[in-house]
Amino acid sequence: MDTQVRHDSSKRPIGRWSASVEIGRKAILLVKGVIPIDGRNRSFTLKTADARHVDPSILILEVNPAVAVWDGDVEVEVYYSEILDRYDQYTSVLIKGNGRQLAIFDVEKKK
Repeated sequence: MDTQVRHDSSKRPIGRWSASVEIGRKAILLVKGVIPIDGRNRSFTLKTADARHVDPSILILEVNPAVAVWDGDVEVEVYYSEILDRYDQYTSVLIKGNGRQLAIFDVEKKK
């Protein structure tokens, strides 16, 4: 299930995103996204971005290459996972790409 994407009316999110923490022997954060692109065939990554911000509870990820577009005719899936030090390490995920914020959403905690 996709978590609620937070945005104001001037910042329309691009794509459908979810983030959850799976608990097993370790806590693992799983981020999944489906983004519209311009149709060019490329390989895609979702990786940590420059995290020089004031809130360490927000994970910042960046789509590379910067191909997400609002009116893309093809959708691709992107994934990111990380073993966490603490179950509550992140409360939100911020996705960047194309020089702008694509989406910000909460991390779902599963037990």
